Amino acid sequence: MSITSLALSRRTFSGVVLVGIFVYGLSLLVGYPSQENPEFTIRQAVVTTYFPGLSAAQVEDLITKQVEEEIRRIPEVEHIESSSRTGVSLIKVIVYDRYFELDNIWTDLRNRMNDLVGQLPDGSRGPFVDDDFGRVAVASIALTGHGFDYAEMRDVASDLRDQLYTTDGVSQVVIHGIQEENVFLEVNGARLSQLGVELSSIVQTLEGQNIVMPGGSIDVDGQEFVFEPTGSFASLDQIEDLVISIRGGAGVVRLGELLTVRRDYVDPQDKPAFYQGEPALVLEVAMSSGGNVVELGKRLEKEVSRFEANLPVGYQLNFATFQPKIVEVSISDFMGNLYQTVAIVLIVVVLFLGWRTGIVVGMIVPLTLLLALPFMNLLNIPFHGVSIAAMIISLGLLVDNGVVMAEEIRTRVQAGEDRYAAAISAGGALGMPLLTSSLTTILAFMPLMLAENSTGEYMRSLSQVIAITLLSSWVLALFATPVLCVWFVPEVDDKKEPESASMVGMVASYRGLVGTALRHRAIFLLGMGVLFIGGLVLFRQVPNQFMPLSERSQYMVFLDLAAGTHVEHTRDEALRLATWLRDTEENPDVEDHIIYVGYGGPRFVLNFAPSDPAPHRAFVLVNTVAGADVGRQIERTRNYLDAGFPDVRARVQRLSQGTSEVGAVDIRVSGPDREVLVALADQASEAMAAVPGIANLRDDWENRVGRVIVDVDQYQARLAKVSSQETAGSLQLLFSGVNVSEFREGDLSLPIVARSDKSGRHRLDQVATTDIYSAARGASVPLLQIADFDVVWELGEVSRRDMTRTVTISANHPRLSADELVAAILPALEALELSEGYSIEVGGEVENSAKARAALFASVPTCGLLIVLLLVFQFNSLRKPLTIMLTIPLSLIGAALGLWITGASFGFAPLLGLLSLAGIIINNAIVLIDRIETQTLAGLTEHDAIIEAAAQRLRPILMTTLTTILGLMPLMFFGGSLWFGMSVVIAFGLGVGTLLTLGVVPVLYATLFRIATPPPT
Repeated sequence: MSITSLALSRRTFSGVVLVGIFVYGLSLLVGYPSQENPEFTIRQAVVTTYFPGLSAAQVEDLITKQVEEEIRRIPEVEHIESSSRTGVSLIKVIVYDRYFELDNIWTDLRNRMNDLVGQLPDGSRGPFVDDDFGRVAVASIALTGHGFDYAEMRDVASDLRDQLYTTDGVSQVVIHGIQEENVFLEVNGARLSQLGVELSSIVQTLEGQNIVMPGGSIDVDGQEFVFEPTGSFASLDQIEDLVISIRGGAGVVRLGELLTVRRDYVDPQDKPAFYQGEPALVLEVAMSSGGNVVELGKRLEKEVSRFEANLPVGYQLNFATFQPKIVEVSISDFMGNLYQTVAIVLIVVVLFLGWRTGIVVGMIVPLTLLLALPFMNLLNIPFHGVSIAAMIISLGLLVDNGVVMAEEIRTRVQAGEDRYAAAISAGGALGMPLLTSSLTTILAFMPLMLAENSTGEYMRSLSQVIAITLLSSWVLALFATPVLCVWFVPEVDDKKEPESASMVGMVASYRGLVGTALRHRAIFLLGMGVLFIGGLVLFRQVPNQFMPLSERSQYMVFLDLAAGTHVEHTRDEALRLATWLRDTEENPDVEDHIIYVGYGGPRFVLNFAPSDPAPHRAFVLVNTVAGADVGRQIERTRNYLDAGFPDVRARVQRLSQGTSEVGAVDIRVSGPDREVLVALADQASEAMAAVPGIANLRDDWENRVGRVIVDVDQYQARLAKVSSQETAGSLQLLFSGVNVSEFREGDLSLPIVARSDKSGRHRLDQVATTDIYSAARGASVPLLQIADFDVVWELGEVSRRDMTRTVTISANHPRLSADELVAAILPALEALELSEGYSIEVGGEVENSAKARAALFASVPTCGLLIVLLLVFQFNSLRKPLTIMLTIPLSLIGAALGLWITGASFGFAPLLGLLSLAGIIINNAIVLIDRIETQTLAGLTEHDAIIEAAAQRLRPILMTTLTTILGLMPLMFFGGSLWFGMSVVIAFGLGVGTLLTLGVVPVLYATLFRIATPPPT
């Protein structure tokens, strides 16, 4: 029994099913999970190893290479990108796109790094693996406290974090900007020497007393008593009162008389954050997978308001980033576009089919969308920009099944058939052709679903939702449409809806045009060939842009000072910018801003990758007021930075909707020798700088940094009985400090750090007179006596890609696309003379675009073959599928024309639109050829069957085309930059392609089947 027969024989059951779909779909619609953008897997982990004091070259040679070699043994790893800087090795581990379950891979990575610890040089810390690199903050909550210090703010932030963890939907809360405290023993070396006290004696005395250790237990009459010896320090006064022995047994002295004991924050600051220019702690809140971000946002606002109400005066809580509000506006706009599209589709259907049949088809549209929701929920597809856009696109496609079925039933009823019989026969005749046409359209979108690439994964729900809605519409076309037609379409009588005069005239004109084209088929096909070539030529005039800029009311400022800049100077420069941003007269469009010094802060949106931590870098996120001209504010900020920050390399830009910076071009210069590589990179930079208007030119090896070489004369050192270890230890004490013990306070454990007092830590001239204590002599000698000094300028950073040293030079252009900029640069780069082992390659947006397209087209041949097999199965013929496939290029003509007229760029989304056009055009051709077969079987001559079939299919084809095009208008004009180009491609390509298909299919069919044109009568 067919679906249609089942539905009609069990009409009560069918009615209950339709009501059930409606009610269940609506229940899912209320509170359906929603988010701003689709999720995609961040296949990266970061491995960090520290060795304070090592130069970048030493870090590369001693640490980075060893870690890279071990990582390379993991078969799932595609790329390894490393950065070796003074004292730190940072390695990004990038896994192939085809892997989705990463837990086992990261476990393998952690195990390998743990095994490597003992093989790295003594003094190194790590490697540490961060495999939570893709965590996204749905909200960043800035805590400021006027009059409160960091310790007090930390306690408040910790309390808020604990409260947020009780909020439904919160998976993780991380606090940024915390400044750790130390207990400092500030030493004056001259005074220690004068009193005859050794630092080692102080350390031993501290370690011997400052302990927490049980003293055993005793059983007294069945009651156990535990002994707890005192000794650990309970206050700074106890540390100052510690008794230290003087060398040679000359007596004792209080520690407080030898040095200054002070509790303070770590100096310099470690990754501080500032909200509106004020010191802040930022709570990064991550959402549990599959949650509703809008509902979570409401709960977060409620919890934060409740918590803030109980805080002392001076504390403030503000949302520095708040994704729920952005998602709510975005989803609301998209849902508005969806409702507009539904209304447009219903109006067009009623106008074409009359109100009775129009209502029948119109009821299928919302039912299809509601039927799709359970399957979307099953596949964990929430509402977001891509899934809702897919619904909008599919509306024009899914209505086709209902239109063709309702039109067929109405035609049969008006021809005198009983409604029930007409519905049964229509379902039997159209079930397979409609399924074939739906499947071919789904297969046209299938390459996106199969693409093994982050961009494909980002857009994957587009193909999934279209597949779900089209299959749902096919089921409802066979199940619901016949039942509704039996209920609502009247039997033939005098009140039947007449055809409009305009439609009758259009059909008659079309008959004449098809007849003319059949008589002059060679000229007609030649003309189509010329049009196709013209479309290809026009396509070359269309600019390329992989992904457009984001339309968020935000922009980013990256501040890069010279490598080697102290973090405090970086902080001061960032706060200068903050002062200007807070000036409401200068910047009326700025709502607020957040600054992260020394790193890029939390990942506040999935396709934003925070910059690598470094003391000379700062990141500023600026939120603008709703409706502000963000582009104008960006230009204002650029001008201010250019004029007032000559020593800062600043980049001001919007977010991209893709995974790479829009318009960015990376030139990678690779080779074995560091100095040769730097020289080649300088030449490549000069070639890029020669392009007029080029902006943000930079390289990741940056500038050279100064380093003081203390050249110890080993002969003199031996005479003075000073070891190299004693020399290094004294220098570390002077500048960085040495951990000697711990101070415990409640649940806090503060390091006790011995270091030189402030007078000696910030002056290079103090180095020469630094006293180096010799344990063998029991006395100190000045460093100048055993060493010479020299300042050298060396590489501040050495980057590698796939275990090869690589300098990456980056730039963009305000007027040129990435492709155009590469074309302008390439001749000069190709002219560079490269020695054996050196290479230059292009990265950035151009590379990412090529990878995404390659991933998309990898499965196109397979999907194309499946489409051909479907068509061969449907028609049991080779020439009929060939006729259909030859119509596909016609869509290119309209797509090129649309992009050229509107000025839209051709990128990933328009490319998807071009692929989808193939499915739609095929769909039209299938129903047309199927009708030709039906008319031939009815007894018409082959020539007349072609003309009659074309005339009968004109209205449903035009109606489907019109509903699709008009349904795309809300998405085109109000859906944002991501969907504009795609909508243009589909609308123009379908419009022009359909008109041409209506002529090409009859002519190609007649040509391939050698159907003669009868002589004119």
